[in-house]
Amino acid sequence: MVRKVRLERSGWRDEEFEQWHARNLFRLPAEVGTLFFLEYDKSLPVALVDYVPKVYSKSNLNNLKYKAIINMCDKAGIFFFNAEFSEDLTTWTIGPCNDKAKVCLSSKTEMKEKEWVDLLYKIRGRNLSEEEDWIGTIKPNLENPAKRLTDALMTISERHREWGWNCPAFDLDCIVINQSNCVAGLVEYKDDRARPPRKYHPTLKALTVLGERLNVPIYVTLYKNKFTQWKIFHLLTLEAPRTLSSILGMGFNDRWISQEDWLKLMRSLL
Repeated sequence: MVRKVRLERSGWRDEEFEQWHARNLFRLPAEVGTLFFLEYDKSLPVALVDYVPKVYSKSNLNNLKYKAIINMCDKAGIFFFNAEFSEDLTTWTIGPCNDKAKVCLSSKTEMKEKEWVDLLYKIRGRNLSEEEDWIGTIKPNLENPAKRLTDALMTISERHREWGWNCPAFDLDCIVINQSNCVAGLVEYKDDRARPPRKYHPTLKALTVLGERLNVPIYVTLYKNKFTQWKIFHLLTLEAPRTLSSILGMGFNDRWISQEDWLKLMRSLL
């Protein structure tokens, strides 16, 4: 049997937060895709995957912000795929978005779920053994139209955990794209009630490597009280404390800051 990844313990980004974010800063990656997952192996970034329910599918390759993400993946030396999935998760259409991805998949290809998982193993230099008794069991709950997209994306997050311990990934909460259409930073958001990740957890180590390759700040932050209070929990790259010091005139410390200070810091990246 495939060794499954443990269940989500640090909370799911909710719709209320996304609405706050869009009002006060800039849209999350859903503006140009839906859910970006960073695939990693042995704490090193391997690929970025844009998961898109087929009902929301559209071409983004000529979108300037999408091009910024393509350039980000090229600079970081990782694969970039677009993965469209059917509501029952039986049909997948995988598109290579950068030159590195086109080496292993020349054009948009329809495949079964197990074929897609097999590809994710192969780009890690691994094999999904034919002897593995691998059967997906989770089906999306798309009955409520108001939450259709959110439910579909949560299903993918849960589904990915069934793909095995040797196929780890996590969703990128925020890719900051500046006015020059360049990736200028990455942010991981956590509700204060969630369990924050340790700095040396493999997911944050992979995120740190990605940020160092891009030479951009990465912040892991907690928020509470309807987004009025913020705490920077981790600074993952050398650029993160430099930006913090130059914009807010403060070093890293374990204290809460105001919403105004957090917005000031984030807007400085734009």
